[in-house]
Amino acid sequence: MIKRVLAIALSLAAVCVLLCSSAAETTAPDESLSVDVHAPVVAGDGAYIDTTAKRMRILIIGNSHSIDAFHLLYMAYKDQYPSTDLCLGICHYNGASIDEHVRFARRNSKAYRYLKNEKGRWVITIKNTMKSVLRDEPWDVIMIQPAKEDLADKTLNLSGRRALESKVDHWMRTPYKLMWHISWPSPNDEMFFSPDYVRQPPKGYKDKLTRLYGFNPKTQFSLMLRMTRAHILEDDTYYSALCSGTSVMQAHLEQGVPQSELWRDYTHLSDYGRLMVGYALVVQLTGCPIEEVGVDIIDKYSRHVQYRDLGDMTVTEEMKRSIVIAANHTLENAWVMPADTQEQ
Repeated sequence: MIKRVLAIALSLAAVCVLLCSSAAETTAPDESLSVDVHAPVVAGDGAYIDTTAKRMRILIIGNSHSIDAFHLLYMAYKDQYPSTDLCLGICHYNGASIDEHVRFARRNSKAYRYLKNEKGRWVITIKNTMKSVLRDEPWDVIMIQPAKEDLADKTLNLSGRRALESKVDHWMRTPYKLMWHISWPSPNDEMFFSPDYVRQPPKGYKDKLTRLYGFNPKTQFSLMLRMTRAHILEDDTYYSALCSGTSVMQAHLEQGVPQSELWRDYTHLSDYGRLMVGYALVVQLTGCPIEEVGVDIIDKYSRHVQYRDLGDMTVTEEMKRSIVIAANHTLENAWVMPADTQEQ
């Protein structure tokens, strides 16, 4: 771990804070701002991704929620910062917990789907090892995303986290920032759990949610936030932590957006929800709020396969306003449960 900390320290000279003059413009970085890599860092503290960099490479190690979070991030990021040469990667195993990632890493298993986007389209390869994914690019940022089991553990699976961090550090040959990402809870909209619904959850999934969280999205998300505050934000192993789920919960609880519009099934987001969390990650990565959403259409090829037969999706002005509010709220309040001003 010392090797990575030293490497990060040496690379700080290349990391600047962007001063926002508009949502799509960049200005010269403020060299008077500095970052202490040993201090806990959260969104809003002045340690952000340098949007003036010629190329930015971000990899997430996770599960299906990682795909949802990153699926439209490229679109949202390029909307706000079109000059950035952005490369996104997802080291994916469906439903994987941290312990599963550690097991795959130790066995060098060809277990992963690897999704990569550097031209606006995702390219997917299968049967990848974690090592091969980590070595594919000199990643600037590596995010780790836990599963529900990890977040319900009283130590947030400290032993698993340390083992995974060690493997990542061993295989990375270039300086990088290790970050943490948590997503969103499962909805409690019974529509998704109805026997008539087309995409039924796995057998026992609802019982698992009830056991871990009480089958209530507010209870789930409260625990996700609490565990991250207790075990991640005060741990200088992590450069920063990001939370895309706060935007979804803010939209639902404070703006009154129905769960059926934000989620597409018992745990995954709709394309509307995906675009929202994409912008929420943009504001946290850059430290800059957004003024407007410039995406008007999500074409059918960028939509989740469940929706492609419906064709392109129009991003309405109402949706754009909601996304701006939710994303900017997340910048300042990522680790606080949004107020519940709507009846469930």
